[in-house]
Amino acid sequence: MSSAAQHRAVIELCSTCGKLAFADDLVTVPASEYLALKKAAEASHQRKSLSTYRTISRSKIALEPDLADFIVECAEKMSTDQIRSATVVKFGDRAPSRSGIFRFMQDVRRAGLAR
Repeated sequence: MSSAAQHRAVIELCSTCGKLAFADDLVTVPASEYLALKKAAEASHQRKSLSTYRTISRSKIALEPDLADFIVECAEKMSTDQIRSATVVKFGDRAPSRSGIFRFMQDVRRAGLAR
């Protein structure tokens, strides 16, 4: 029997909602519900990031999870000057100073959240 034949999708009646759904690991949801789930997950991530960064740093950067996440991601492959330039491009007036970025990353590294 071929591999494709062994992995056919099985459709069954959902015991919770009564709609047809794929069995096993595959889940189907309406697009509107999927978008709502994505939005909720993003909000949860931002709350988690905010609390994590506020725990390790008193920097203004730590108050903005999207900015802090961006800086931490960039720090893996960029110098402080390059991070500053990238934040100006992406965040405009919200971009922190070079020294602010450096101090924030010192706090993040001390906490073991980055190298």
